[in-house]
Amino acid sequence: MSTQLRNDDEWDPQEAAAAEEVLKLEAEVQQMAEKLLEYRATLPDQLHSTLSSLLASQRPVSLARLSVEESGPEAGTPPQPDAEGGATQGLERTVEVEKIQLLKQKMSGNALTVPVVLKRMEVYIGKIEELASSDGVIHPAFKRKRVV
Repeated sequence: MSTQLRNDDEWDPQEAAAAEEVLKLEAEVQQMAEKLLEYRATLPDQLHSTLSSLLASQRPVSLARLSVEESGPEAGTPPQPDAEGGATQGLERTVEVEKIQLLKQKMSGNALTVPVVLKRMEVYIGKIEELASSDGVIHPAFKRKRVV
């Protein structure tokens, strides 16, 4: 029995190594948790700024000019001292802003459809060239009547 107690009280290098490894793993987990909290705090802002700058760089030039012109000259004008003039100017300004936003939406919609229209034009131009180069007989209904 005394030998059994002696074995339990002895220092085991394998257990010490395992305990040290557990401590290292716990420290790594703690570091990973801190990094995760940091990423959760900063990543959404970084993603938002990156995407907004990317979209701004891909925006068509005409839309960028329109937004600069919208904010440029009228941003520095002082408001009118007349109360009625200020109210009408504010109403006109909101109507103007709505029109500009509608124009921007239409322009971006048109800009998005340009590649589709170009592909269709290429297809139809190819068909027209094919018909023009063919020696096929044209039906008399499609021939022009010559006026003498």
